Amino acid sequence: PKQQLKPSQELLQRHLVEAMRCGKAGDRRGEGAAYCELGLAYARLSQFTRAVEYHEKCLAIALEVGNRTGEGAAYGNLGSAYDSMGQLERAVQYHKKSLAIALEIGDRAGEATTYANLALAHKGLGQEERAREYERKSAALQQRL
Repeated sequence: PKQQLKPSQELLQRHLVEAMRCGKAGDRRGEGAAYCELGLAYARLSQFTRAVEYHEKCLAIALEVGNRTGEGAAYGNLGSAYDSMGQLERAVQYHKKSLAIALEIGDRAGEATTYANLALAHKGLGQEERAREYERKSAALQQRL
């Protein structure tokens, strides 16, 4: 009998197959998106080192093809992964890169999310006032969305 895959394994397999398919077809943007999804799936499984690996692949492709939205998302996802691994200073660096791109391209939802992520990282660093400042910015943007 065929071994049953867990839903999480099926999801990983599906995204990996998609990345390979896109790669063979020369669809770099699709390949990058599939790597992003793989990174998110690994993060949901608390496999943050693997998540970082795929988010870095996603970032490299976004930079290569000039996909600023994908680049901003990759930086944000890397920041969240490093936050989950307790590497808060590194998380802040990636979230600030994500924020700069969100501001540049006018991505208000991305900006709000990034402010919230910066608040979490600064809270973890014990920088309460800075965390509250980012929380206020995120809340103000959320109300306007």
